[in-house]
Amino acid sequence: MTDEPTQTSLSGMASEGVLSSTMRGAGESYLSAYVLYLNATAAEVGLLVTFPALLGSFAQVLARAGRSAAARAYHSSSRNSPHRGS
Repeated sequence: MTDEPTQTSLSGMASEGVLSSTMRGAGESYLSAYVLYLNATAAEVGLLVTFPALLGSFAQVLARAGRSAAARAYHSSSRNSPHRGS
């Protein structure tokens, strides 16, 4: 038996996994075939197929950098707080 926050987290992870798999499957299977139908070159297809994964990777790096900056700002402001506990 698991508690409610854990169940909510597991449900959200499963939903995200389904949506991510659907997005990747549609992008890899159908998008490249459609672009080839439109007479794209192999280089154009390659760029188009890899672009979403590249954006996702950069988004993860930026999110991590944002969390690190927020944590540094939080710790910096708590050190300078005049109401620190004794």
